[in-house]
This record gives sequence, structure tokens and C-alpha cells, in this order.
Amino acid sequence: MVKYDEGFFVKHSHEIKINYQLPIKLQKRELLVVLGFPVDESHIVTAIEWRENKNNIQRFLMSDIGQRVLIRIHFKPMPTLTVPFFLREKGVIKYRDEFGHIKLCTCEESIGKIMDLPPQTWLECTELTWGADPKNTVGRTIYFSFEKQCLEVQKGILPENLGKADKTPYLTIEFAYFDIRNALRNRSLICRLGFNGRELINLVDDLAKYLNAFNILREISKMPTPEFGFIEGKRLSVIDVDWPNQYLV
Repeated sequence: MVKYDEGFFVKHSHEIKINYQLPIKLQKRELLVVLGFPVDESHIVTAIEWRENKNNIQRFLMSDIGQRVLIRIHFKPMPTLTVPFFLREKGVIKYRDEFGHIKLCTCEESIGKIMDLPPQTWLECTELTWGADPKNTVGRTIYFSFEKQCLEVQKGILPENLGKADKTPYLTIEFAYFDIRNALRNRSLICRLGFNGRELINLVDDLAKYLNAFNILREISKMPTPEFGFIEGKRLSVIDVDWPNQYLV
């Protein structure tokens, strides 16, 4: 079974110090924050800390009905590549386990599962401000070098469905020097694929602001691939970053 290399940053990131005690996904999040990427705010606690105050869990899961709340569960080590979560949306709580199975849970059942988590577990709690909306774009950028980048984007989906959903606008495109303008010369094709050329230019221009951070990611290991949301064509939010050699087989 393919798993994350929990010691990836110990082996590869010598200049930038992050908390190696965290699970691998939270180490990545900390790295993105240190490098200055825009990252949505989250509250991160250990399972033990939450267990000491059961009311915190209950309040978070039962906050305003209009709010979308996500609690990601980070095991150390991660048994699979899938991050389990609780998602509370429109008064309904969905639970996804580490194998990707999703089912509905009551608040009491959710609290029970959280209370039973092993000590080496962290919870990342986020009030979601964006989601699977046609106005939003999810994507990833493979950074080969300053001379070559590859962008993959899709509209109206959740990040985990990037490249998997068939019925929403999808595009992959290569360009250089963080300038997508020449690659967009066939504007009619871009429009037929469901994208606005100006919005794609704005997205890549936003990514270009973090060129120094991309170069540091590449120093850690080749072909870093940040994953992001571009909310309503205006706001960039970086979600994760991957490298081809971050896995163990």
C-alpha cells in the first residue's frame, strides 16, 4: 500500500524548520504558512486537548446552521493517503473515514468517534468560506522550473475531485515564466472549455507573486505541486503541496 513518507521533511527540508512532530499534512500546512502562501485559517489541536473539553467539540459541530464546518482528522502516521473528516453542512454531518467511505452521523456519534481517537491524532477545524461552486476554481500547478509550469484547473468541485469529475469545466495548460498570456492565444477554445481568459491570467499572476516560495519548494524536492482554490476569480487560497517522491510503497 502506498503511504506518505512521514520523514519526508526531515530528509529534504534542512533550511526551513517546521514542527516534525506534526502529522505530514500539517507539516505541509505549516511550511506553506512559513513561506507566505495564503492559507485559510484553521484551529489545530490534539485529540487529547479536545477530549479534555468535550463542550468545544459540541459547540463547533453545532454552531450557526448557515456555517459550513470541516474537521479534518490527522493521524500520525497516516494509515492511508486519505484524510478522514467530519463535514457539517446545512445541519447535516457527514463522516469520511481513512478509506474514503462516507456516511451520515449524528452530533453525538461524531463526538463519540472523536473521543475515541488515539492520542497521536490532531484535529484541524475550519469554518469553510468556499466550496463546490461554479464561481470557484480548484487547481494545482506543477513547478518544473521558472522556465516551465503546468496548470490543471477545474470549476465547481471540491479539491479531492480535481480531474475526476466529468461534467464541470476542466483544463490543463503549460506556460513559462509564470506568464500564461501566450498560451491563451486561442481564446475561443478556452471559452468553449468553460473558462474566462482574464480569470486565468489573474490566477497565474497571483501565483507569480510567490515565485520565491516556489523556488524554495523546488529546493526541497523536484516538481513541487501546490494545490489551491481561486475563489470567485479573486482570492487565492493554497490548500496543500505535493512532491512525486513524498510516498513510500
